[in-house]
Amino acid sequence: MVVRKQVEQVRPPVLLMPWRDLLKIAIAGAVIGIVTIALYALLDKYVFTPTLCSDLNADTGRCENKLYFASGLAMVLGGIAALFYTVQQRVYRPLLVVLLVTVGLWNSLLLIAQLPMLLAACVAAALFALAYAVFSWLVQLRNFVAALAVSTIIVVILRIILA
Repeated sequence: MVVRKQVEQVRPPVLLMPWRDLLKIAIAGAVIGIVTIALYALLDKYVFTPTLCSDLNADTGRCENKLYFASGLAMVLGGIAALFYTVQQRVYRPLLVVLLVTVGLWNSLLLIAQLPMLLAACVAAALFALAYAVFSWLVQLRNFVAALAVSTIIVVILRIILA
């Protein structure tokens, strides 16, 4: 006599991240945003302005691009710090999250830095917190292609808004 047990398969929900983890990522995103805007200001003032805008390099035209250099380097350094945090917190697909946020917010520091310092820090914190939370939430879709497609659409929308 064979006894058959019916095993009820429980499918996990589509999005597996608890709200508490999403809040941790949003707070970390806010900190990364503040660090990134601070790095941008420091790199602009103490690295690129003295290096590219000195009397020797005044004729090369590089001084005009110093803000882009500072913004790009600050975004990359902020992304590296965010990658370490997301891996430590066991975020699903952490490299994809960091890449999506970095590409999506790529010259946003140039816009944010035009605001007064305290307001710029608040806007950067809110923007990065929202971006990290949204992309961490979106990349959890089971199907990688669907997660990448939806995230790419969001990145394109962000790029259009920031352009």
